[in-house]
Amino acid sequence: MSFLILTLIYFITLISFFSIGSLIKDKLKIFKGLSNIDISIIGYGIFTILSFHLYFVLNLSNVYIIIFFSIILLIFLITNLTYLKNNRKLIFNILIIFSSFFFILFIPSIFYGEQFYVFRGNYWDHFNYLSSSILFNKYNFYDLKSDAVIDNYKNFQNISSIIVYRPFINFFQSLYLNFQSINVFLIAHSFKIFLNFLNFLALVSFLSIFKKIKFYQKIIISFTFSVSFFSLYVFEIDALSHLGSISLFLLCIKFLYLIFEENKKNTLPNIIILSILTSSIFLIYPELFCIFLIIAFVYLNSQLLKKKKLNFKMIITSFFAF
Repeated sequence: MSFLILTLIYFITLISFFSIGSLIKDKLKIFKGLSNIDISIIGYGIFTILSFHLYFVLNLSNVYIIIFFSIILLIFLITNLTYLKNNRKLIFNILIIFSSFFFILFIPSIFYGEQFYVFRGNYWDHFNYLSSSILFNKYNFYDLKSDAVIDNYKNFQNISSIIVYRPFINFFQSLYLNFQSINVFLIAHSFKIFLNFLNFLALVSFLSIFKKIKFYQKIIISFTFSVSFFSLYVFEIDALSHLGSISLFLLCIKFLYLIFEENKKNTLPNIIILSILTSSIFLIYPELFCIFLIIAFVYLNSQLLKKKKLNFKMIITSFFAF
């Protein structure tokens, strides 16, 4: 039963990301040719930026942030009833893919039980993330930084540093801890599966720049990547910030390619998207953002060595957009 509830909760999260991306797309009216996957991952980036500022800057509690994004989801559902009705088959297929992905990665937990999803892998970081998520769920950020709260957890090593060092993914996980009837360790394990699914979707989108690869081949390659050594290694060591930023990183590379390779005059939409994605990566995992900057620098120089005509005004604009 917990598996079904968690699958539904995280599927609603995916729909929420799609609704955020769709509302921005419809509002700005400049984004064209985006796939549903692109819209979902962009929505994830916007969610990252908005929720970070709502909690860490405006000091709103978890409950109010959940209400805020629930209202956005409700607005999307009300204003897009016709779209949802006409795309029932597509939504059902996505639900099947999502549930199948969840079930496959959930199978070991079903067979091995709590010993697997609680203590397997890097349980030091696992308990680190989960403990700080519990604190983010319990306190507002300003209260959490106060000496009164920190002194209550003085036996928790470096608590004052943990709540300010790459804190977003801890906060993101803390939103699901409001479902108090569900085992917190199952929530944390399912959270990793959900982040891995976002990476699966992002790779499907990334592979679209290779025109000769068919859609079913993209699905196979992306799923293989999701259960490959690298993905499972990041999954097992509980590197949540890393796991939560791979999807954004893949789309950053895709839109970097679209900006520079296509070299169109109207590159503003791609520049805006790249700015959203890079900003969200910076908030989640600054180290991976630095890696992206290196890739962008090398790629730009490779284009210059080819003596390819580039729109330097566009390049400078995209560089400072972040």
